[in-house]
Amino acid sequence: MRLKKAQSYLKKQFNFLNDNNYLYKQLPKIIIGVFLFYLVFQLNYYRHWSSISDQDLTIIHNSLLLNSGLKAEYHDHPGHTLIYFLSIWLELLDSLSLVTFSSYDDIENSQNLEKDFTQVVIFSRLFNFFISLAIIYSISNILKLNKVQRLTRYFLILSLILSQTFLNSIGHIRTELLSAGCVFLALLYLLKLINKDYLNRKYIFLSGFFVLLSIFCKWQSIFIFVFFPFIILMYDK
Repeated sequence: MRLKKAQSYLKKQFNFLNDNNYLYKQLPKIIIGVFLFYLVFQLNYYRHWSSISDQDLTIIHNSLLLNSGLKAEYHDHPGHTLIYFLSIWLELLDSLSLVTFSSYDDIENSQNLEKDFTQVVIFSRLFNFFISLAIIYSISNILKLNKVQRLTRYFLILSLILSQTFLNSIGHIRTELLSAGCVFLALLYLLKLINKDYLNRKYIFLSGFFVLLSIFCKWQSIFIFVFFPFIILMYDK
């Protein structure tokens, strides 16, 4: 009798290990998310803002301009999508008092400009975490649509995360990362569209929306979209 009670108790305690349990199914995704945040944090938090003075400071400068009600000055490459999203991110951090200023109008509130500017740069770099999540989400679902087994999907995603190209991208503020994320999202919703038995206008809108975001982030991505029709030809529908 006691043995049955003990078995019943253990079954309840470890019920989350059941395949039908939602938490158990999401556990690998949570682990990947935590690991991804750790990598982004380690690659960005401890680096001084002066370590790289290329697009990092240029994008941040233009985001501060945008929040000040001024036009962006970055014309060599568009980068508009990243500048706009980063300006929203900085405003959110400012409202949560995680940074002292999110525009040039608020710089006068700073008591220690060097320290506060360093915080702005560090938190701007951490925005790469959310872009990376979008990339991992889209790639995972693309593999799922292609009926790739779950274990193989996780192996491929981990291989991507640990690749030198990906690690280099999440360690800097660059337009390429967000543009690539929009490319994968556009492809994902395009594949969802052609895998449906009926025309879903929502997927048409989302695919086109992310195409535009990608181009406005880095115009060279338009050459990637040229290959989309050939990708569609791989599917029976």
